[in-house]
Amino acid sequence: MKIELRPLRIPDAVPLAKLANNEKVSRYLRDRFPAPYEPEHALSFIQCCHANEEDGMAMVRAVTAEDKLVGIVECVFHIDVDSRNGDVGYWLGEPYWHKGIAREALRQFTDLIFTQHPEIWRLSASILQPNTASMKAAESAGYAQEAVLRQAAYKHETLMDVYLYAILRNQWQQMVVNRGKAGIM
Repeated sequence: MKIELRPLRIPDAVPLAKLANNEKVSRYLRDRFPAPYEPEHALSFIQCCHANEEDGMAMVRAVTAEDKLVGIVECVFHIDVDSRNGDVGYWLGEPYWHKGIAREALRQFTDLIFTQHPEIWRLSASILQPNTASMKAAESAGYAQEAVLRQAAYKHETLMDVYLYAILRNQWQQMVVNRGKAGIM
């Protein structure tokens, strides 16, 4: 299956809303992710992404499988003393789960960030405890578990642990070398 990343476009609003308007999709995402998710939410998100990318605050990409929108990957860049860091997040529409898409999208996105942003040294992903599929995707993309923040999130009237995964630039560089040796790019 051909997995690619591309910038979000205004016409993505309706298919994005169809994918996102699913409680199984939103259940482990931040509360700022609307539920229910309407086309106007998607349009606002796309416009905000364009503005944040122009300001250098974030990078967001549509995940496509066989040229069809299937999800989102994003990175919010830090400021202040941790300005060499970025927080990565990702989600896929439910029909696209358990197909290796999240792993491949995160791998490509990590390559893109480290290639286009030489100032970034560390990328991290915060994953809520029950979301083991997301943890596996992060690990498969080269991220390592760094910490468990006990009861650090409150979602659906439940305190949850947050698992922190990260990859450093030098680790990513070694992975790229290893992929080249294996003939995988």
